[in-house]
Amino acid sequence: MSVKVVRKPKKKRVSEKKVLQKLKSIQDKNRRLYVLKALSTVKRPWVGRVLSDCLDDPSEQIRDNLLVILGTWENLNVDRLYPRLNSPPWYVKSIILKLLGIRKEQKSIPHIAQLLSDDNVDVRKTAAETLGILGGKKSLALLNVLLKDHNQFVRSAAEKAIQKASEIKFTLE
Repeated sequence: MSVKVVRKPKKKRVSEKKVLQKLKSIQDKNRRLYVLKALSTVKRPWVGRVLSDCLDDPSEQIRDNLLVILGTWENLNVDRLYPRLNSPPWYVKSIILKLLGIRKEQKSIPHIAQLLSDDNVDVRKTAAETLGILGGKKSLALLNVLLKDHNQFVRSAAEKAIQKASEIKFTLE
């Protein structure tokens, strides 16, 4: 009697670099958004990295969708995002700041502090809003610095953020 060995076909390994290259090569933003949403349903460790690498997409609609997806993404390594706060374009800094606020990343406060003198008004304004969400003594100290910003929109955002950060919060236990 002979035994026939049946081998399962090897699964192709997905290269996150190739997926990212493919995504960036898609010209049509609606198609790109469709692919990103489909990709977000795949629960593999590399998917979060690919999605966070797409935060530099030129489409605000795509960045906003990624913000919603990554805001609740399990095991997102936010440490990978911090270096991106130090380089252009400005809209990547702003979307990362929003993401840090949604995720309530207290450890991001020192990284946000580096952006208080950023050339871009939107980055400083978003930094104020994020600090307001995070709250705490360190955030309030930084918001006081932004109260002296030369731009009225940044100062206004800092005032609102201080109010938000200063609110008494009750929790049920």
